[in-house]
Amino acid sequence: MRCVSCGGDNPDHARHCLQCGTKLPPAPTRAERRPVTVLFCDLIGSTELSEKLDPEDFRELIQEFQSSCADAVGRHEGHIAQFLGDGLLVYFGYPVAHDDDATRAVAAGLDIVRSLGARRGGQPMQVRVGVHSGLVVVGQVGVPGNRTQLAIGETPNVASRVQGEAAPDSVVITDATARLVEGFFELEELNPRALRGLSRPVKLFRVVRRTSARNRLEASRAGGLTPFVGRTYELGLLQQNWDAFRDLVAHIALPACLLGYFSLAYISRMTRSFMLNELAQEYVVAARAKGLSETRIIWRHALRNAMVPLVTVIALSYGGLLEGSVLTETVFAWPGLGLYLTNSLQNADMNAVLGATIVVGSIFIGLNLLADLLYQTLDPRTRAIKRAR
Repeated sequence: MRCVSCGGDNPDHARHCLQCGTKLPPAPTRAERRPVTVLFCDLIGSTELSEKLDPEDFRELIQEFQSSCADAVGRHEGHIAQFLGDGLLVYFGYPVAHDDDATRAVAAGLDIVRSLGARRGGQPMQVRVGVHSGLVVVGQVGVPGNRTQLAIGETPNVASRVQGEAAPDSVVITDATARLVEGFFELEELNPRALRGLSRPVKLFRVVRRTSARNRLEASRAGGLTPFVGRTYELGLLQQNWDAFRDLVAHIALPACLLGYFSLAYISRMTRSFMLNELAQEYVVAARAKGLSETRIIWRHALRNAMVPLVTVIALSYGGLLEGSVLTETVFAWPGLGLYLTNSLQNADMNAVLGATIVVGSIFIGLNLLADLLYQTLDPRTRAIKRAR
C-alpha cells in the first residue's frame, strides 16, 4: 500500500507508513461475488421542492425522508449502501444474508411508501421504488483515503432503471425478483419495458399488496403445489379411498393374528387370574360394603393392582413377539426387522446381525424401563410412600 504523504510502499497489513509514520487507511477487503436484492428509492420532484422551499426547510424535508426510509429498511434488516440526497441505495443480502432477502426488500419498499404517505399533512412527498435481484461483486472502490463498499454489476443499474419506470408511490420489481417473492405479494404484471442501457426488454411487475402467506408452503399454494408422481395408492388413502383401506386391513389382519395369538392367549389368562385374586381381597369387600359401584371397583381399584405383575409379563413377552416376527415376515414376505435378520443370517452378514441384535436389545431394555416407570403409577403402595414423604 502506497503512503499518500511520502509515496513509500508498505505491506497490506501495515497500519502506519514504515518510512514516515503516517497513519494508513484500512487495506481494501477481498471482493466477493454473491446474490443480492437491490432496492433503489427516489424522492419525486425534489428539484421543484428545492426551488420552492427555503434551504433549511428543504434540508429538514430530506432528513425526514431519509429517516423514514432508514426506519423501514432497518425493520427488514437491509443495508443502506448510500444516501444519494433525494434517493438511497439499499442492499438485501449483504453484509448479512437471509433466505428471504427478496421478500424483505419488497416489504421494505411498501413500508417506505406507506410511511411517507402517512405524513401528507405537511409538504407532500412521493417516492418511486425499484427492486431487482441478481449477482454482484461487492468490494471497496475508490482511492486510498476515500474508499467505500459498493456492489458492482448489472443488478444495481437495473434497479435504478426500474425505479424510473415506477409510478408515484408504487413499488415495481423485475421478473427475477417476482420469481423469488411469488405468493408472498399480490403482483400486477406490466408491459415489458426497454430500459436504457439494456439490450433486451425487461418484464416488470407492480406490487399491489402483501398476501397472508407466512411461509414458503403457504406461498406456494398460490401457484399450485408440485403434483405427486407414483403415489396413487397413498393418495387414495389420504382421500378416504375406503376400498384401498379395507384391502390394507385385510392384508394385515392375518399376519397380525398369527403374530399375536400366542402372547394374547396367555396374557388374557393371566389377567383373568390376577383379577380374580384381587376381587377376593379385603379392600374390595370393604369397597362393596361402602356402596361403591362394581364398575368403579373394577376399573379404579382391582385392575390397577392386577396390572402391576402383568406389566412385567407384557414387557418380557417382547422376546416371544420377536421370534414370531421372524417367522411371520418370512412367510408373508413383509419387509421388517425379522426378515432383515433372517436374510442377514443366511448371507453370513455378521455386521447386520450384530446391528439388529443391538437394536432388539435396546428396545427390550427400553420396554422394561417403561415397565418400571409404570409401577409408580399403578402400584398403590408406591403412591402411599410418596404421600407419606
